[in-house]
Amino acid sequence: TIIFHKKRTIRILTMYLPRNNNKTDQMGRATLMPYYHETKREKEHLPNRRTLSRGLRIVTGIAAAVVMVTSAATIFEDNLIIHHRVLCSSGALTRRMGEFGHRLLSCDIHMPEGDEIFPLIHLPQYRYEADWETEKPGGPDNVGFVLPIPACTEDGSHPTTFSDPGANFYDAAGILKASVCNCTADNTESDSQFNNTMYAIIHPDAINCDGPHGLDAMYEGYDMNYTYNRVKILEELGYWVIIWKEPIDIDDVSDPNLKDQIQTESGIKDLMKLYAYNLTTHDIVVTIDYDTIFQKPIDPLIQKLAADDTKTALYTTKPDGTVNTGMMVIKPSEEEMLAIQDVFKTSSYDTTTGWEGSGIVAPGTDGLLTYYFEQNPEKGLLDPDINDELVLSIVEHPECGLPWECHFDDAWTAAEVATCQEYANSWYSYRELFESKWYTDKPLVNTSLNDYHNEFFHGYCTSEDGYARASDNALPPSLAPTPFPCDPVKKTEEVESTLFFEGMNQTQRLRLTTPETIGSNGFDYGCISGTLEADGPEAYNILFVIDVSGSTRGGFGGERTGDVNGDKLWNTILDAEIASCIEVLWFLAHSDRWNNDNVNVGIVTFSTFAHYHGMFQPLEPTNPYYPNHSLVGFLESLVGGGWTHFDDALDKSILYFEEAPTGRKNIMYFISDGIPNVSGDDDGEIGTVEHTNNHISALQYDSELAILDSYFVERHSIGVGIGADVEPGMGLDMIDNTPDPKTGLGPVQVFNTGALINAMKLPPVVGTVVYFTIWINGVKKYGKEILEMGPLGYAFDSITEYGLDTTNGAVNTVKVDVRTDYDKNGTTLSDRNTMVIESTIIGAGA
Repeated sequence: TIIFHKKRTIRILTMYLPRNNNKTDQMGRATLMPYYHETKREKEHLPNRRTLSRGLRIVTGIAAAVVMVTSAATIFEDNLIIHHRVLCSSGALTRRMGEFGHRLLSCDIHMPEGDEIFPLIHLPQYRYEADWETEKPGGPDNVGFVLPIPACTEDGSHPTTFSDPGANFYDAAGILKASVCNCTADNTESDSQFNNTMYAIIHPDAINCDGPHGLDAMYEGYDMNYTYNRVKILEELGYWVIIWKEPIDIDDVSDPNLKDQIQTESGIKDLMKLYAYNLTTHDIVVTIDYDTIFQKPIDPLIQKLAADDTKTALYTTKPDGTVNTGMMVIKPSEEEMLAIQDVFKTSSYDTTTGWEGSGIVAPGTDGLLTYYFEQNPEKGLLDPDINDELVLSIVEHPECGLPWECHFDDAWTAAEVATCQEYANSWYSYRELFESKWYTDKPLVNTSLNDYHNEFFHGYCTSEDGYARASDNALPPSLAPTPFPCDPVKKTEEVESTLFFEGMNQTQRLRLTTPETIGSNGFDYGCISGTLEADGPEAYNILFVIDVSGSTRGGFGGERTGDVNGDKLWNTILDAEIASCIEVLWFLAHSDRWNNDNVNVGIVTFSTFAHYHGMFQPLEPTNPYYPNHSLVGFLESLVGGGWTHFDDALDKSILYFEEAPTGRKNIMYFISDGIPNVSGDDDGEIGTVEHTNNHISALQYDSELAILDSYFVERHSIGVGIGADVEPGMGLDMIDNTPDPKTGLGPVQVFNTGALINAMKLPPVVGTVVYFTIWINGVKKYGKEILEMGPLGYAFDSITEYGLDTTNGAVNTVKVDVRTDYDKNGTTLSDRNTMVIESTIIGAGA
């Protein structure tokens, strides 16, 4: 079974295969083993794979669908297929490398809706069918652009010819996509008639790679021994991700010289480029590489190949005369794929005379296709129209170096200077577009501070190899550069209005924060943020009471969290509990409204006994764009074991509210997957029985609840999984002091990670936000997609608005229009609340 988590972005999946086809359980089912798991440091199931990033981001609102794979016993032993649907304009969702990143509003990509899923693509030797019809991206007007990712930079199995961007992966993949989007119909000014689907075909060994500082760096006591997950990054960038091993097993290659040479030169994984032939839902696909830059639409090349019934590929050559697979236009064909594979498996090869004595000595995909098209001239079309005016490829100009290497050579000839400058200017122009057009957060690099060959590098390089990555904030929060402030002086406007419903009412508050002026620092952008809240206190104490009993080590459904706490158990209830608490911290980090000055966090854990772990600042003290890494690290260290002692958990909860700051709203989240089975000690419990579920001695909390009531603690009980009990009169129901008369919230039971996160982040604002719009200078710019919900309200955070008028005295207007509706019935106006707020930003430029 392959499980697809549907709604928003799909994460790493787990495939279960029969451990032994002859071994069954007592119900006759095959015993299953995990074929591939998310993990930090284990390498049991998949050879050579990398460890996962520590800080996993979880997506809210998860639904699940299951696709049955026919004849699971026939699945080949080492290959893995994982397919991802991508919502590229994810709005209020953020993914992070480790824990980093910015929101990317990508060009449109085909998105199946409802029960449609991305299909199981046909492999060379095996075919899998879904249980229902699926919709596939493709068609005559949709071109697939295919980026193969065979290995990590540090992987020695892929030697000399491999140019992986390493720690610059996010930038390289994002800027490549920017150039494709800019030169296809997604850019209405491009005049291209073709849309695009961006594919990344990634080897299992290339999923998790070393972070920018390697595996051994240690800084200020923070463990930098981390990796980052490339699948997650590619999803964020709007790629369709397929995980496949190399298409040919090295043992199937008949010629021993070729076996040796392919491993010494390009590596067997280089053949992953051939998978472009398998994307048969497209009439045309284009192979690309990180250093490929599209200058103009390539419609003429696509149309030329499509019009020729005999040709299957259109290409240009590299300086050594071999096919340049860094940009090749292909007609997908499974038959062609198999024919090319057969040539590789059966041909003789010599390091001097090459393929079958042809003189073509390159052993990798480039040499293979060069030989194949020489033997089948009716199929390959060498096209001189592929030139630098359409497409730039650094493989044809190796003297320039890769763009993120910031290479400049004083010994270059005038012609080389011109060539390398053209390439660098094009790439860095896309870097500027990538940041200025698609990011919705503050820029990370003040390019005006750098003057290293700006005519080449546009201020993004400080020296040779001194590239300023967009992903530099993948560093731990205490070390990450704080985005330079775009607004030295801010102002906040607010408006209140009342929602009436069912004889009750709630006052709701809309806040808008903007800069007072713009342009005094030389930039034409301003940071805009705000919140939608229920009227109430200005500050909060939040207590997480987390069940860490033995049963939390069990598996949990929904969004895969991986092994968050490093206990070598994956996707457990405890992993989900920890991840949901971290999600709340990220909500606070995303908001300019809530910070260490007005929010305090406490932690209580319980199993056979409970422990109060003290108060924490929720955000990193030196960089409030991140959760407090000490708090996150503590949460990620929790392990499960023991019984379930609700009474002691309440006792320890009191300790937090006794010392928490006064004058604040007190909120407690009591999270448990089980039933109380340890007797209490404060209410004269009678009939104490050791470890009995729901015994009366484990359900007497009168004294504890009375003390919590004296602190006016709003208590939310969340039952996690099927083993939890939220029935009236049982433990979780007794602890919860809702339903709230306004929101109707009460104790809830959740059955997957997404539902748990939703319960933790459910805002106190009554009604549904049915309309939300931000207008900039009279133009509608943003909608509901930028709202992020959290336990303190809704936030729209740190929008960076470019192109504001900086002329001295100029008036820029920002207006926010929001509407909440209690019953979501558009014809009922009495239970609707509309608020409008406006602010002005005055130009202060020269």
